[in-house]
This record gives sequence, structure tokens and C-alpha cells, in this order.
Amino acid sequence: MHKLLKRPEAAGIILIVVILLAFGLLFSKNKIQVLLMSGSTIKAQFAQDYKLRPDISAVKVGYVAVGRVTGVTRNTDGTAEVSMKVSDSALKVLGSAPTATIMPTTVLGGIYFVDLEPGGDRSAFPSGSQIPLAHTQVPVELDKIAAILPTSARAGLQGTISGLNSALGASGTAALQRLMAQAPAALKPAAEVLNAALGTNPEQDVPNVVSGLEHTARALTARHGQLESILTNMSTLSATLAQTSPSIGAALQSAPAALSNSVAGLSSLNSTLATLRSSAASLRPVASQLDTFLTALDPVAVQAQPVMKQLQPAIHDALPSLRGLVPVSTGATQVFSNVAGPVLQRVTGPILQWFNNPFNGTGSYSQSDSSLPMYKNIAAAVGNMARASGRMDANGNSLAIQPGIGAGSIAGLPLNFGQIFQTLTAWIERPASATLPSITPSLTVNGLLDALKGGHR
Repeated sequence: MHKLLKRPEAAGIILIVVILLAFGLLFSKNKIQVLLMSGSTIKAQFAQDYKLRPDISAVKVGYVAVGRVTGVTRNTDGTAEVSMKVSDSALKVLGSAPTATIMPTTVLGGIYFVDLEPGGDRSAFPSGSQIPLAHTQVPVELDKIAAILPTSARAGLQGTISGLNSALGASGTAALQRLMAQAPAALKPAAEVLNAALGTNPEQDVPNVVSGLEHTARALTARHGQLESILTNMSTLSATLAQTSPSIGAALQSAPAALSNSVAGLSSLNSTLATLRSSAASLRPVASQLDTFLTALDPVAVQAQPVMKQLQPAIHDALPSLRGLVPVSTGATQVFSNVAGPVLQRVTGPILQWFNNPFNGTGSYSQSDSSLPMYKNIAAAVGNMARASGRMDANGNSLAIQPGIGAGSIAGLPLNFGQIFQTLTAWIERPASATLPSITPSLTVNGLLDALKGGHR
């Protein structure tokens, strides 16, 4: 090797090789940087590649470089698939549905880069995933907008710019100078308004508002087409409200009266609550005892559950009977109303009095009387009838009564033949020292003779 370096032609070749390697490394600097960069590869589908250059165009999040474009593939339908190498820390904040936009470095164009915006939920965007065409955008340049406009519109735009130049060159300059002179006086109140908008804790309020808006935007963009659906539903709601505006107006017109009634009802409820509050103290012991009662009632309710299940069909079968009792009870009410009138008064009056008083015969029954109440006489007659019907023969029960004619059958006399015969028999058979017994208090032999003469009544 040392001998080779001493030869002039060999030294020149080595120098040329070193220079070529240096130029190769210089031209491949960006690719080498991408190869040495840490991160993961993701893809995005754009409507067109729009001047993106592999290994040169940057990938940014919030205008902060997080990677490079590694490849651009043009599809047959005109779209382009862009491969990007992005740092893992950036993938963690992109979310599940990020958006990608091709943007120029300056207003006039220049080098373009891919701007990634987080979207969806807070999960990391998976390595190797692709952002769909619906979540990508390409820039619109002024020359393309001007090319779309018709000739008359472009001429009008030139006239507008020329007129604006004339206005600023004539009296417009003085007006702008007056505006700038009066602006400081207006900026101080505007600063106070902005300071008030910052809140009482600017270091936390503004970040919280921004974070809340970020969460809202993330929720609205989590699902593609959800925001459009919300706006469509809001449009339908607005149309419905417009159609029902007369009814809503009538409801709002009656709202004050309803609120007044509500105030009155709440006032009454306030007094009720005050009464309930005063009685709550006395109800507490009852509630504690009720708790004990309910605890003891639980096993009883469990045991009664099968019985209640069996009672359900019985109650169902009893419903027609209960419905039939309604007219019966109505009729019984009318019967009891009638009985409670003159019928009950007659029973509790003369009939009950007749049962409790002794019997004194009148007219044909003047010789019949009793010192016992009438109900006892009726009970004795029923008892005698029961004894008389106790005789049995081949035909069954029969009354032991033998009809016939006796000495006392003839009525209307002062005394009957039975009494005469009994008196005479007692007088003939009496001993010499005995006195004649009297059948009745006034019936003696002399009385008998007087009766026969017609003197006894």
C-alpha cells in the first residue's frame, strides 16, 4: 500500500474515489438522515402528490417537524399514496382518526410539507396504518382559483384592486391616518375586554377552554360523517320548530299564568312541608317500630306467597259473583229502607208489647186469662203441641187429640155439667166432720143452688 501511494497515478485515483464518495454522501444526505431517524412508517392517500419529494418533504404536527416523507406512489386513478416516517411520540398524540393536509411552507408556495392533525379518540395511531382519502386535503393555490374564474370576474377583480389602490392613494390615506390616530383610545377598552375574557385564573381557564374545545372537536371528528348528521338533524329540528311556532307561541303566552299557579302551589306545598316537618319528630319512634314489624313480616310474606298465588285464580273466579252482588246490595238497601220504616216501628211497638203483656180474653174469650206473658203462653202451647205430636203410627207422626163431646162442651151457661157433677160428688162423699171443698172461690153448695137459680154469674 505504501508503494502504491508513491506512484502518482495511483494517488490520483484514490483522490478521485474519495471525492466521488464525498459527493455521493453529500447528495444522499437526506436519505441517510431518514434511514438513521427513529420512528414508524404510516401512509396517507391524497387526491394528488402535489410536489411532495421523498426524503426531503417534512411531516409536521402543529407545525413542529416529527418526520419525513419516504415515498410517493402515483395510482392509476390519479390519486397518490404517500409513505411517511413519523416519530413514535407523535403517533401517540394523533388519535385513532387523524387528518393529513399538504401545505406550502410560504404563502407563495415553495417547499410543501404534510401537516398531521389529531382526531378520533386518544388512542395511538397504529404503525403501518393508512389515513383514508376522506381525511386528507390538498392545497388550493391562487392561480388555480383565478383559472376557474371567468374572464369577466377576473377583470372585475382587477378593477377592484385598482379602485382600492386609488382609494388608498386619495382620501383613503388620510382616513387610515385618522383611524390609526384614534385606535389607541379604542385599544385600551378592548384590552380590558380581553383581560376580562381571560377569566379569574388565566393560566388555567384559557388552557381548560382550549382543552375543552379540543375534546369537543375530537368527539365530533371521531366518526366520519357524524358532524354532518348532527347539522342535518339540527336543520330538521329548526324546520319543525318553524312549523310549530304558533303552538310554541301559545305555550309561551300561557307560561306566565302557569308559573303563577306553580308559585301558588309551591306556597301551599311549603305549608304542607312545614306541617310534615313538625309531625316528623313524633313519627320517628313509629318508623323504628315499623322497621321491626317489617323485619318480622318478611318471613310471613315469603310463606304467604304460595297462598297468594293460589288465591289469584280464586279471586278471578269470584269476580262475576262480586259483580252480581252489586245489584243485590242495591235491592237489599231498598228492602232495609222499607223495613226500617213503619214495619220495624210496628214490630218494636204494639207487637213486642203484646208478646210481653199477660193475656186477658175479651168477648167470647172473656173467661180465659193468664198472668204469664204472652210469649210464655205461646211457648207452652208449642211445647204441648210437640208432646201431642210425639205419637207414632204406621203413617208417621200424629197429633194425640181425640175430638168428642163432654160435660163442658155446652158454652154460655153460668157453670157447666162437669162442675155440677164434681160439686155434687164431693158433697155426697164427704165425711160428717169435713167441709165441702170449693171448686172455685165462690162455688159452694149454696153457691151452686144460687147458680142454678140464676143468681151466680
